[in-house]
Amino acid sequence: MIIRRLFVVSILIVFAGCSPGTESLTTQKIWRKVSAPVIKDSTDEVVVTNSRLDDGTYWTWVERVLGTESIVFHVARVRMGATCEAWAKENGMQEGCMDDYAVDQFHTALVGITDTARVTVAFQDGPGTSYEINTSLLKMLMAGTATSPISKYHWIPFPFISRIKNNTVVEAQQMWVP
Repeated sequence: MIIRRLFVVSILIVFAGCSPGTESLTTQKIWRKVSAPVIKDSTDEVVVTNSRLDDGTYWTWVERVLGTESIVFHVARVRMGATCEAWAKENGMQEGCMDDYAVDQFHTALVGITDTARVTVAFQDGPGTSYEINTSLLKMLMAGTATSPISKYHWIPFPFISRIKNNTVVEAQQMWVP
């Protein structure tokens, strides 16, 4: 069972570096102020069939792949607000929705990101302010090799609300969380 999981994770990491892209990087606006993402109820349930994640919108967090410039997104489901409270009550959890949300990490997956994905990062001082960047800049921010023209901005590994298509992140909007 463990060997099978390691094999699936290895395959997903390989796919992370082999993602298709059709949009030119020059068409993306860098450091343009944009609206922060909003999730009212929950993201999609994580369903993996034949090593493929269903297309949908998910709660994700990103990590660098050790020894490479690649990044990989961990995929999970989040429940928020009243949906979270009802889920927690149904499952006998007293403190199931700290800060008004709960991340279901029981079912997760790993996926890569396209070079042309729409990416936003959240300003660390509070909710509501996000900036559009690109995948390349996200990798540099995570590695600590990028500078920002936004006064007082620095990289914080907040989670993302990501749209996934064909087992690859095509949109990743970072979400400020307490």
